[in-house]
Amino acid sequence: MNRRTRVVAAAVACASAVVLLSFWGSLHFSGLRAREVEQLRLQRVADIAMTRASKSFDEIGAALQSVATLTVRPCSDEHIALMRQSTLESRGVAEIDYFEDGKLKCSSWGMPEQGSDIALGKPEFTTRDGVDVHTHAPPAAGKGKPMLGLFKDRHRVLVDPAGLADIVADPDVQVAVATSGGALLGSQNAPDAELVGKLVRDRGNDPAIAGADKMQAAVARKGELATVGLAPESSMHRQLRNEQLYILPFGFLLAAVAISLLVWLTRSRLSLLGEMAQALKNREFIVHYQPLVRLKDGVCVGAEALIRWPRPDGTMMRPDYFIPQAEESGLIEAMTDQLVETVVREMRALLLAQRHLHIAINVCASDIQTGRLLDVLARALDGSGIEPGQIWLEATERGFIDVAAARNALERARAMGFSVAIDDFGTGYSSLAYLQNLPIDALKIDKSFIDTIGGDTVTSSVTSHIIAMAQTLQLAIIAEGIETPLQADYLRARDVEYGQGWLFSKALPPADFIAYCHRHREEGQDGSRAAA
Repeated sequence: MNRRTRVVAAAVACASAVVLLSFWGSLHFSGLRAREVEQLRLQRVADIAMTRASKSFDEIGAALQSVATLTVRPCSDEHIALMRQSTLESRGVAEIDYFEDGKLKCSSWGMPEQGSDIALGKPEFTTRDGVDVHTHAPPAAGKGKPMLGLFKDRHRVLVDPAGLADIVADPDVQVAVATSGGALLGSQNAPDAELVGKLVRDRGNDPAIAGADKMQAAVARKGELATVGLAPESSMHRQLRNEQLYILPFGFLLAAVAISLLVWLTRSRLSLLGEMAQALKNREFIVHYQPLVRLKDGVCVGAEALIRWPRPDGTMMRPDYFIPQAEESGLIEAMTDQLVETVVREMRALLLAQRHLHIAINVCASDIQTGRLLDVLARALDGSGIEPGQIWLEATERGFIDVAAARNALERARAMGFSVAIDDFGTGYSSLAYLQNLPIDALKIDKSFIDTIGGDTVTSSVTSHIIAMAQTLQLAIIAEGIETPLQADYLRARDVEYGQGWLFSKALPPADFIAYCHRHREEGQDGSRAAA
């Protein structure tokens, strides 16, 4: 699979992932949002029901209090009239009864019918205020349905349970009023009593309750009361569809934006690779030469050949942008071959005239492992008169991953007469063991270490250790990126032989470099004055 095919395949895979993630994320967020909206709806229902139930119980308490303080004779016409008045004044109260020894004696309706025998019975529970609660209390008047009865101080108040939960709610919503212990007091739309009890007793207030149907619920609590709003999850599904109408288009819009960006990046990447391939075909790449000077006297001893890519607008594309992609795509080998041909053509006359000069060529990791470049160099130098010793091969540390393969290639290079240097030393993963075992001639200290000279940093002392290590191994030392006289003086004091950097010169076109070499021959000035 070639590079273009891999890039396209990766782009298609990423685009598919973006679409799937956007679709899944939209559905997931829609579900969360729909459940949240439904939960808020049910919580509002529970809160409104609590307000209604609390008001009803306040009225019931007031009615009990009003009859409990009566001083009239029990079951007299005056007593019955007062109970009837309290009943009429309390909206939630249907009847008030008076009991003696657990038997009904009279009610707000009057005296009990002949033969009726209504007993108070055992309460289901008693509130903290001492009120006995009967959830199925029979009314005194006629044979009506059982009601909620609240008994205290010989008087019982009857309340229609449906009135406790009498609020305006959607048809699909069930409403329940219960005690804090889970006993159902009143309801609307017939919620399941067992389910209500489970909800109220579950202090965690879990909104997802498994009953006869999958339900969602909310609970409100106040004192000894609890109110519940319930709805089947099918109601939430309707809300889900509404949320999806808003969220899914937004999710697909984000996916479209992401895919557009991905397409742009892919086209840009493929376009760059295509442009590089075309530039190689048209021989658009040029070479600039970074002078290398002898630090003790500023004499130019050679240069590092650096490939450059001029653009139609007159600018230069940054090497750190196109070189990595060239290495990744495999174009770097063809690029290196053109660089070798260009160096031989442009520098032949200079190298023949000044045999002490050398040109350093950067070698990519693949060429280090295979030694392919050595055959290219041999063909290029054949008949040129340039000696192999005038060509230095510079390899970065990542080229030494396979130490055995690298050693074989480097031994062959030295046998052919080429010198070998490690470039950007200290930025990769070389070790002292590698340096001892690899056949190399020189070590280039990376600019990042040179920059620390004169500073008080953690790495400022590393430079001197690198110098000492290289000297112990009897390697020539080249310092990269020298920009200040202080750095040059520091390196001279430690017997570093060579240096390059803007203190001496930037990378120069061929003619300018040749002129620089002529100005900085053996009889030239010292490096710092020459740079000035």
